[in-house]
Amino acid sequence: MRIIKGIKSTYGIEPDWPAGQPFPPTDDNVQAVVHNGQEWWIYEKGDEIPDSIKPMPHVILRDGLTDETVLWRYIDFPQFYSLITKSSLYFAPAWHLREIEPYEFSVPVKLKANFEQAFISNDQQLHPDDPGWAEKNWPELGKQIEEGWLYSKAISCWHINEVENNALWSVFLKGKEGVAIKTTIGAMRQSLDCRFKSILCDKVDYIDYERDVYSPNSSVSGMDQIFHKARFFEYEKEFRLALSWVGLDTTFVEFEKRQISKPENFEIPQAIIESKKAQENAFLKTHPFVSVNLNTLINEIVISPRARGFFQAIVEDLVKKHMTAEVKIRSSIVDKKLF
Repeated sequence: MRIIKGIKSTYGIEPDWPAGQPFPPTDDNVQAVVHNGQEWWIYEKGDEIPDSIKPMPHVILRDGLTDETVLWRYIDFPQFYSLITKSSLYFAPAWHLREIEPYEFSVPVKLKANFEQAFISNDQQLHPDDPGWAEKNWPELGKQIEEGWLYSKAISCWHINEVENNALWSVFLKGKEGVAIKTTIGAMRQSLDCRFKSILCDKVDYIDYERDVYSPNSSVSGMDQIFHKARFFEYEKEFRLALSWVGLDTTFVEFEKRQISKPENFEIPQAIIESKKAQENAFLKTHPFVSVNLNTLINEIVISPRARGFFQAIVEDLVKKHMTAEVKIRSSIVDKKLF
C-alpha cells in the first residue's frame, strides 16, 4: 500500500503528487484508492484491503449518524430508468447545481476576504518579481479559480429521514411519475464502486452566509463549500456524496498568466478557454456516473403518491429485468386514507 500525503494549497488539501500525472493513478495494478481527509491510501494488487474500506467512499459519521441511518432519494422516472439500466448512480456536476441555485457552493461573506488575501500572499511568495500581479487581477482570477473548482466536483444528494417526506415529492419530481429510493448509509457505502475515485460523504450543515462561517469539521477540509447550504434549505436534511475529479485542472490561468505582460490588460488566452471546454466535455462524458450494486443499494422503492395506476407495474417490470434481489415496491402512504 502506498500512502500519499496531503499538502495544503490555496484550494485546500491536495495529494502530494507529480504535476501533470493523473491522480488517482489509473493503471490496472491499482485496486482501491481511499481518501481519509488528510492523505490518500493506494491499494495495489497483492495488498490486503480491509473489509471496512473495500473500495467505499469515506463517510463522516457524526452527530448521531450511523451505518443504519436511513437515506432517501426522490427521482422522476427518467432518472430512475437511468439508475436501473446503467447500474450507476448519477452525480450532478457542481457547475450545473450552481446554475440551478446561485447559493450553491458559495463562500460566507466573512471568509471571502480571507481567501482572497491568502491567494494574493501565496502568489507574491511564488513570484516576488511581480508582487502586485494577483492583486490587480483578482476579480478575473477569482472567477477562474471558482469555475475550475466547480468543473472538478460532482454531487449526489440524499435526504436523511426515517419516513417519507411529503414536501420532497413535490420539490424533486417534475411530473406525476417518479419514485423514492430508500437505503441506508451502510448500504450506500457497500454498494458504490469507488476504484479510481475520491468520494467523500457527510451531512449538510445549514448556515447564514451573510453572518456565519463554516462549521468546524477538519475531515472535510477543502470541501466546506459542498457540505454547507443556506438555512432556507434546512427542510431538505441533506446527506451528500461528493465526487472529486482530482486529475482535472482546477486552475485554468496559472500556467499561462506569467506570459501576460500587462496585468491591467489581463485576458484569458484562447488556448486556455479551449482547454477548459475540452475538460468540461470529458467530465460530462465520463464522470457523472459511478457504478453501483443495485441489489445492495436499494432497500425499498416507493411509488409517487401522484403516479397513475399503471406506473407501479412498469417499475416492477424494470426492476425484475435488472435486479436479482427481491425488492419491496409499494405505493406512497402520504395520502393513504386510514378510515
